[in-house]
Amino acid sequence: MKDGLYFFRLSRPLNVLITQIAYTLGVWLANKKEFTFLQEVEFWYGMVALTIIASTGYWINDVFDFKIDRINKPHRVVVNAHLSVKKVLTGYFVAVTLVLVGSFFLQDISLFFINLTAIALLFGYAFWLKRTTVIGNMVIAALTGLVIYYAGMIYGFGLPLIWTGIFAFEVTFLREVVKDIEDIEGDLKFKLSTLPIRAGISITKRVLYMSLVIFILSCYGPMIMGSIIGLEPSWVYLGVSIALVQVPALLILWRLPRAGGAGAFRLISTYLKVLIILGMVSVLFL
Repeated sequence: MKDGLYFFRLSRPLNVLITQIAYTLGVWLANKKEFTFLQEVEFWYGMVALTIIASTGYWINDVFDFKIDRINKPHRVVVNAHLSVKKVLTGYFVAVTLVLVGSFFLQDISLFFINLTAIALLFGYAFWLKRTTVIGNMVIAALTGLVIYYAGMIYGFGLPLIWTGIFAFEVTFLREVVKDIEDIEGDLKFKLSTLPIRAGISITKRVLYMSLVIFILSCYGPMIMGSIIGLEPSWVYLGVSIALVQVPALLILWRLPRAGGAGAFRLISTYLKVLIILGMVSVLFL
């Protein structure tokens, strides 16, 4: 029972919940904004697969990073503090094997390969990619966008779904780079090669600044693309996007140059997590 609670804590339940909400939102958009999918087994197979893949991704990440986490997040260390490395690895390999076997027999073969690719990339990220410059950030951002497109593989793609995936990619990339600045102390000690270490915090801030500007401008993308293909502009979406997404993004843009120290970047990281949720709300009106 106690080990189960530690595995639950290791899974980052709030982040996994965001993944589940993103997947459900993607399915809702792909299913023409109807809730009939709640009665379909395909939806629930996907939900279970994504939940296990997301959770085990955090497990394997903490196995490889528990020494760094003792410096960056000492109060959050579970591996080798409450759960042994052997126990976490055993749980990891049992869980990913079960999800792959279940996916092979219960889902379309294309979804099986997506699951397999996601598991491999999360393992590769924990083992090596997160220690690289930008590539690891891009991989996690792409996997977040893939959660949205996962719904499209089951129910079909449309303009709202495509832009939801793009927004998820953009905000996740921003947050991953901010977390690299936040964790720079431990990353330096273990000779990682993240963007803040290779280029310096000042240049990394410029990258974040430009990425935020691109993100804000991209919020107008659905309106522009919709008009090109002859769709009626959604002024309600635009108003909600300005109020709930673009204004908060501008506030982050204002705070970024003044940010200094791990605490300030931890706060910006939290703001970006909230921005992901607010972005999900905005696309409901597309």
